[in-house]
Amino acid sequence: WKGGAGDGEDTILDRARVIVATGGDTATQAIIRRYGSRVIAFGDRHSLAVLHPDVTDRVLDALATDVVLYEQRGCLSPHAIVVVGDDLLPVAERIMAALERHGHALPPPPLALQDRAAHRLAVETAVFAGGRVLDGAAGTVILDPSPRIGEAIGRRTVRLHAARSFADVTTTFPTHAIECVGVGPGVRLDAEALRRRGVSRLCPIGRMQRPRVDWPRGQQPALGTLFRAAGEPRIQVES
Repeated sequence: WKGGAGDGEDTILDRARVIVATGGDTATQAIIRRYGSRVIAFGDRHSLAVLHPDVTDRVLDALATDVVLYEQRGCLSPHAIVVVGDDLLPVAERIMAALERHGHALPPPPLALQDRAAHRLAVETAVFAGGRVLDGAAGTVILDPSPRIGEAIGRRTVRLHAARSFADVTTTFPTHAIECVGVGPGVRLDAEALRRRGVSRLCPIGRMQRPRVDWPRGQQPALGTLFRAAGEPRIQVES
């Protein structure tokens, strides 16, 4: 049935004891207002990657795969990259090259005019805020001067941020906004600190889109949500 069609949804969902809703915050909150405590909602969340400045092309190719899969429409899709260091341009250029390599084998799908316009507006807004943009048919890399991660843009677009140290990474994003943090070689992060910030998965770059079956999505126990299993917010750490 068409999403948002109240009669069709009511016919089915009125009979459910548990409703699992995945989508944007607006859609999931609308379902919660109608069905109350029966709803387990997974709203807007996305993911980020953390790199050492001396990252190899092999790791960047793995990162490009994480970006390209599902066209950044899932909560495990990276939309931001944090590099520990100050010189971001060489890393940005190499990320762009990795996206271009993937673009030959997996070209981006065509976009409607309104989607292309929305993407261009978001990119121009980033430029107006002081960002530098590397743009091409295979994707977009924005060197974002802000220490805080901005909104996801989509269309194979990633924001690149600098951090002074690995310990500072957790200050770059708001709580309960990031689902997964992918880490490159040489990166050391505090899993407990990430868990307190609402992160549910910590894994190597290249595996961001391939969680284990026990992944506690939204920090909720895998499958346990269906049985209303309660507990402390969880994080899956994959070596």
